[in-house]
Amino acid sequence: MLHHAITASGVTTIEYTGDGSYVAYTSHPADVNADSQSARSDILRIIDYINGVAVSPWGVYSEDIDRSGMLGPPDILRVIDLLNGAGVYDPWLNTLLPTNTTCPN
Repeated sequence: MLHHAITASGVTTIEYTGDGSYVAYTSHPADVNADSQSARSDILRIIDYINGVAVSPWGVYSEDIDRSGMLGPPDILRVIDLLNGAGVYDPWLNTLLPTNTTCPN
């Protein structure tokens, strides 16, 4: 369990002290298709997930954008909001995956 949420555009690294292995979790809003860029193509991909013609790379983590527990049309709207910076969101259109500079060597 993490002490706090991973911030948007943030990278959280968790290291297992037993053998030094680690995993990094990156928050890149609207990058639905896991191509390391938040772009218009993510809107088409979430529609493909809803229609069952594509399988998401991270399962529910790349599908349920509105965190309702279900995949559906509201997720499309949330991706559009994230890309455009609607409401309280920063705009993520054409942003690249954040660089992880904290992982152990």
